[in-house]
Amino acid sequence: MEEFIPVFNHYYNFLSSNKESVGITYLSHLHEAKMLTLLAENIRKDLILEYTTKGIHKDDLDFSIESHSVKKLDRKGSKKLF
Repeated sequence: MEEFIPVFNHYYNFLSSNKESVGITYLSHLHEAKMLTLLAENIRKDLILEYTTKGIHKDDLDFSIESHSVKKLDRKGSKKLF
């Protein structure tokens, strides 16, 4: 992410003519606890659902414009950029 974010910002600024600032945050359950702990805490739920609910397959990227999460913005045009 450290290498990708400057490249992303460069191209976004080019496309938007530097009209707004953007950011990316890497979200992971592993920031909260170790993998074995997460698996142990969620084993019952995972068995019921028949899939693993915590882990790197659930990691996500949160894109923001002007420090506001794109997921929370009601700007459909902005969402399409991502």
